[in-house]
Amino acid sequence: MLDTDSTQEILTHEATHRAQAKALVDSLGFCPTLTLVERLQIEAGAYCASDSVRVQVKKTPPFEASAITLGRLLAAFYPTLTADTVVATWKRVCP
Repeated sequence: MLDTDSTQEILTHEATHRAQAKALVDSLGFCPTLTLVERLQIEAGAYCASDSVRVQVKKTPPFEASAITLGRLLAAFYPTLTADTVVATWKRVCP
């Protein structure tokens, strides 16, 4: 169940996806088929943006917000991608 604090977090996440998609299409001139690693990078970028909202609105400590998000990314991409790949991508995209 979503609470009112979650709304801005979700809107920020999805707005980031819209901006990412627009940038991709604008740069390539078409909507590309993405590899799983590229999808992970895009998802990590959107979670990075929404984590900042979680930290500001819910006062979640940054380390805890990052740990929660990393768990979500691992649930979505592991075992298709290795845990090392997921963690390294998260650290690179959201230092």
